[in-house]
Amino acid sequence: MQIRPDILCCCLLGSFAILGTVVNAAPVPIANPGFEADFAADGTFPVGDVADWPAYDPLGLLGQPGNFTGVVNPTGTSFFNFDDAPEGRNAALLFLEGTIGQGPIGIRQQLDAVVEPGTIYTLTAEVGNIASGTGLPPFDSFGFYNLDGFPGYSIQLVANGVVLAEDDDSLLIPEGEFRTATCSVTIGADHPLLGVPLEIRLINLNREDGPDAPGIEVDFDDIRLEAEAVADPACNAADLTEPFGVLDLADIGVFVAAFTGQSSQADLNSDGVFDLTDIGTFVGAFASGCP
Repeated sequence: MQIRPDILCCCLLGSFAILGTVVNAAPVPIANPGFEADFAADGTFPVGDVADWPAYDPLGLLGQPGNFTGVVNPTGTSFFNFDDAPEGRNAALLFLEGTIGQGPIGIRQQLDAVVEPGTIYTLTAEVGNIASGTGLPPFDSFGFYNLDGFPGYSIQLVANGVVLAEDDDSLLIPEGEFRTATCSVTIGADHPLLGVPLEIRLINLNREDGPDAPGIEVDFDDIRLEAEAVADPACNAADLTEPFGVLDLADIGVFVAAFTGQSSQADLNSDGVFDLTDIGTFVGAFASGCP
């Protein structure tokens, strides 16, 4: 049986709820979360591999001239209004001058932590829109950089190549400032990726902002991941909200809201597509009931 999500929306009211009641929360270990492992003197921006953060480069853009990863220590420059990084001295930089508008690059880190059932994962990062300026000696030899504009960012929590949660450029970040980006996902009891290692991706989307202000660089700092256990894990894929162990109109409402909003909570087969397969999976699980 096929069910149209717009009909479900008209018939049922729901709200996008967090699964269960949080009983504890803990940070998930991340190596070099503030990008301090690579030394950068005040006012410099050394490029190259970032410690513990290998490149995410699906289109091979980093092999072309003018494209770099690295770190920046903005102290003493006009790069940021508050003269320093949000945490420590450094931020990670993703600089794309050679292939503007031709696709994303990023950095990534696979964690020791794995996808756990009955858990809410919340990923947070400080994202910077660097302003135009000149580095301090000896980096002043590179001259003035026009860094007006912003090429867009994404932060992603990933498992086995599947994006579990993402903030896809939702923030408006003024020139020379950082803003806090966050995204979260709730993992049910029968999620298909249980036990798979988690991965964090930090991405420069490389969207051209305009010929006179192409954007070029995105900076990241102070990366955090928190895992929150929920007291009452779902009994199956349709058991999306309290009371757990009971399938009712509230579960339908949550699914409809998530499906129409294209939230990962409604992507029940974790393929990144919101279609009749997800609806059929939900209907089948709902019809089967809880034990």
